Amino acid sequence: MDVLDQAELPFPESLPEFQRLFPNDAACAAYLEKARWREGFVCPHCGVVAEPFRIATRPGILQCRTCRRQTGLLVGTVMERSHTPLSVWFWAAYLVASQTQGMSAVQFQRQLGP
Repeated sequence: MDVLDQAELPFPESLPEFQRLFPNDAACAAYLEKARWREGFVCPHCGVVAEPFRIATRPGILQCRTCRRQTGLLVGTVMERSHTPLSVWFWAAYLVASQTQGMSAVQFQRQLGP
């Protein structure tokens, strides 16, 4: 993946900005989708670039309009098959990216909660 354009996908510089950008899982999913498919959805099975069907009963699942195969927003990521909410994953990534000297596992656990 190319380096993300800061104007398109801003990185939060502070906690209030993080909370404003990612108030819920839907906002995190929209950001992840834009980061993953910057030029629009590309079917991993047939390679067609087109707007996919969005399955209302299964959030995060996209179906190609051409080959009709389904893929998930989290497929191929560390978040795949995780029951942890996307907002917690984003918070963890923000903590790792914003800490200059790193963070101990105990501090990490305190920040993320149970």
